[in-house]
Amino acid sequence: MRLLLVGECEESANKPNSSGYPATNVTRFGKRIYTVHVRVWVDYFGRLPSPGMQINHHCDNRACVNIDHLYEGSQLENMHDASVRRRLWQQQLTHCLSGHVLTGDNLVMLATGQRGCRSCMRRYSTAAKRKKGVRPRSALRSLTDEQVEEVRSRVANGEAKKALAREFGVSPRCIFKWVQCV
Repeated sequence: MRLLLVGECEESANKPNSSGYPATNVTRFGKRIYTVHVRVWVDYFGRLPSPGMQINHHCDNRACVNIDHLYEGSQLENMHDASVRRRLWQQQLTHCLSGHVLTGDNLVMLATGQRGCRSCMRRYSTAAKRKKGVRPRSALRSLTDEQVEEVRSRVANGEAKKALAREFGVSPRCIFKWVQCV
């Protein structure tokens, strides 16, 4: 196995697999080993990792095979280390998929520890309520059920929403919400 010295890390020159770890294909203790860092750890300690454990890197360098940088740990410990070191891909996002900035008041920390976009959450929440037929809060405060039905039927007959908004003393946006909340 060829090694390259990069700082304190000793990197394997083997071609990386689809996960970015240098690949190998050997058998130790009757078990196939597919990554070089696990092979080095098994060869050094003379045993496979304990059940439910894996070989992790202290240095965050997937190509590193320096035995001082490798340790046996759980997937939970590995994810915790990644989170503390801000290596998880979601922690590096600056915008959500809709293009909203993920900072300040628009950033929400979810119970799962993930970051969320307040604007998108608000939009999805409104869409879900609309699907269930729940009227918007503003509608609950200002129009009765009969008035809402009247607005819906008049809009269906082609009457302008702006004129209806003036007549009922609400904004055109409220009329739009009531019509959409079928």
